[in-house]
Amino acid sequence: METEKLKRIIAPVLGILPEDLPEHADFYSELCADSAEGFRIITALETAFEMEIPAAAAKRITSVSRAAEVLEELWKNER
Repeated sequence: METEKLKRIIAPVLGILPEDLPEHADFYSELCADSAEGFRIITALETAFEMEIPAAAAKRITSVSRAAEVLEELWKNER
C-alpha cells in the first residue's frame, strides 16, 4: 500500500497537509482527532478504495501505517 496516497486521503480530514502527516503518528493520541474525524477517515478510505471496511478493522486504523496494514489484509482476504 502506498503511504503517500493514504496521506493524501487522510490529511484533509485532519486539516493538515499530506507532507505534515507522519506515517506512524496516532490519529487520536498524537494528532488529537476525535471520533467524528475517525469516522470521516474510514469513510474517505472506503470511498477512495471502493470497499467496505468492517467495524473491527476500522478500529485498528489509528495511523497511516496501520491503515496500510489493515487495507492490505482486507484485500488479501477478498481474494
